[in-house]
Amino acid sequence: MITQDISEIYQDFYQDFYQDILHEANTEESSDLLENVFTRLAAEVLNDVDEIEGIQICHHFNSVLHTKLNGYFFNEDGDSVDLFVSLFKNSNEIQEIKKNEAFEIVNSAKKFFEISLKDLYTNLEEASDEFDAALGIKNFKMDLLNVRIILFTNGLLRNFKMDDDKIEGIDIEYQIWDLDRLFKLETSSNQREKTRIDISKYMIECLNINSSENYSSYFSILPACVLAEIYDKYGSRLLEKNVRAFLQVKGVVNTGIKNTIEKEPDYFLAYNNGISATASNVEIIEKEGRKYLQTLDDLQIVNGGQTTASIHHAFKKAKADISQIYIQTKITKINDSENMDEIVKSISKYANTQNKVQIADFSANDPFHRRLEELSRTVWAPTPDNSTIMRKWFYERARGQYHDGRIRNSNFNSDFPKDCLFTKTDIAKYEYSWEQKPDIVSKGAQKCFSIFTNEINLNRKKYTDSVVLPDDKYYKNLVAKAILFKSTEKIVRDQKFPGYNANIVTYTVAFLSFLSHKSLDMDKIWKVQTIDPKLILFITNLSHKVRQSIIESANGENVTQYCKKRICWENVQKINLEDKIPDIFITDKRIDMLNSSNFIPEHILINTDIKTQVISQVPSTVWFDIAKWSKEANRLQPWERSLCFSIGKLLNNKRALTPKQLHFGVKILKESSSFGFALVDEIMVMLDSIEI
Repeated sequence: MITQDISEIYQDFYQDFYQDILHEANTEESSDLLENVFTRLAAEVLNDVDEIEGIQICHHFNSVLHTKLNGYFFNEDGDSVDLFVSLFKNSNEIQEIKKNEAFEIVNSAKKFFEISLKDLYTNLEEASDEFDAALGIKNFKMDLLNVRIILFTNGLLRNFKMDDDKIEGIDIEYQIWDLDRLFKLETSSNQREKTRIDISKYMIECLNINSSENYSSYFSILPACVLAEIYDKYGSRLLEKNVRAFLQVKGVVNTGIKNTIEKEPDYFLAYNNGISATASNVEIIEKEGRKYLQTLDDLQIVNGGQTTASIHHAFKKAKADISQIYIQTKITKINDSENMDEIVKSISKYANTQNKVQIADFSANDPFHRRLEELSRTVWAPTPDNSTIMRKWFYERARGQYHDGRIRNSNFNSDFPKDCLFTKTDIAKYEYSWEQKPDIVSKGAQKCFSIFTNEINLNRKKYTDSVVLPDDKYYKNLVAKAILFKSTEKIVRDQKFPGYNANIVTYTVAFLSFLSHKSLDMDKIWKVQTIDPKLILFITNLSHKVRQSIIESANGENVTQYCKKRICWENVQKINLEDKIPDIFITDKRIDMLNSSNFIPEHILINTDIKTQVISQVPSTVWFDIAKWSKEANRLQPWERSLCFSIGKLLNNKRALTPKQLHFGVKILKESSSFGFALVDEIMVMLDSIEI
């Protein structure tokens, strides 16, 4: 226990964090479970500020081999992996961590990696997360460029550092996140750690073009090897958030840049537009009338992300010679520290607009997020079990809002229980699980959110801002999805599967959506704020089937990587079930949601013109016939029969259909045809050309 005085706010942070861990684990007995929860919550703090891409929780400890692992995450290219190891103290009081104890824990994760490069997976239980981590390291051995070993602890670890090293030519970086560092990150207004990049040894000359009260501009020619080394150390943390989102959606390597590096390196400076960056401070020295860059604080690349990532890829992975490549660079030093984040976003936006690069601006200040925040503060949830205690769901638009609310409002915990908290990345997870995109959810929180961001902006570009702003119906539907997802998480956790829980959860929710034709009664879930015991039993059985399908269809492939592929979802859809979802959970009111909810998934917007042509060529009488036939043959869901009548009436009145009505109308035609309903040949040909 620590003897010196610690501020009350610091103590409050620890107690809140510790109570959150106990609450999430729902027990105070199992230290293993508590450590898993702590690892996940600590990772969420880093994930929200883009220090990491995601985490796959596991719990491995072997006293004989001296190996330990609490989580891991492979990037999509398989050339880097984060290994997480935790040192959790189950105590009401803040604990001091001894250096030798921390060294031993970090070394146990390093040992896990070293033995995994050989054959550790053969000594682990198959179909467990740690097996997948070890097998992934073995399989990606020839591709791995760097490994980060990240220590989490809820104690205080003072003046502890481990020097980076190499194992079999692979760069190993160590990061230590103790209570103090987590506290500073969680409560920081910058929402990310400050960085200082020292490039003084390279003697890079620069010109100071403009200096004013608000900013200063510096121009320089940067050697490619310097940029590659900086990016190698700091990675995507160097990229402004929207640039990072663009790269996550579009990919890091640009073919044109790659070809220039390999075939015409001398022309790189002539062909490439260079990079633009911002910094909170730029230190220069002057020698013999010339200025040289020394240090750059909080460097953020706002334009030229693909250039940077492509050069790094060529340097590290393709082993290309970049010694003759130079990049023109503009660095803007922002003097207004209070508004720096907004200024950086504006510079990024205008720099990329001028270069015709489409980047999604989906920051915490976006109208979509602000509207959701409004709804979460004003819409009271129904009281379950006739309780007199009212509550609301809390949408945390920006990191730290929930914590601040707890401090400032004595009634906050009763109004907004921790169970009812959700974040930006949670929204993407809930929506894409229900939209039957579990492969995207499995790519990690940040990648999933970036793709979701791109989809929202696609809607905005095709229609208007009002289309993508949430309304009451969308919000309640979203909360119902949150309840379903959180309930499925608990169900899967209770099964005590040895691994892949996160993948099983998203695939189970997606398969439930698939089986119900997305017609689960979300209104009922919202009204009772829970899911029915019979549905819990159905999901329980479903989760076992889903897990079996994922593991068997992977056919020896790394399961977590396999779950990121569409083929995994296609195989899950082939699961044969004896039981169907009980009818009491299916709603015939889905047509209301189709007509009024504002959110329009990307796949619904594809081929709208062709869908309109198909629907318009089917007479209204045929739509009425399909509704009647399907009821007699028991072939379509009630909401689909209702939609048939609605489409028939709209066509009769010569009124336009919404994109959702068009999409599901085509889907109904395809399903009806497959069940034997006769359609004319011309319609059949057109239907075959549309992919749903």
